[in-house]
Amino acid sequence: MFDSNGKAYASVAETKEGTVLVADAGFTCIESGAELTVQSDPVNGLYVSCGDGKHFLDGQCDDHTAPDAFYVGLYPKPAA
Repeated sequence: MFDSNGKAYASVAETKEGTVLVADAGFTCIESGAELTVQSDPVNGLYVSCGDGKHFLDGQCDDHTAPDAFYVGLYPKPAA
């Protein structure tokens, strides 16, 4: 899935603990452009740290049942 500028969101299949994501401007608890390292909670799954503590990624998932699901508002950090 792509944003309105054609930029691909982070894939659920490729995002795991340790992945670095970049946030867009749509969050109230995360600064636009922030680089966020994905962490794992044994009960609630993947999350990134935010101004409110933990922002769980399942709330960003476009379709939990789709094999090609994406995290809306979060992008994979470009390779250096």
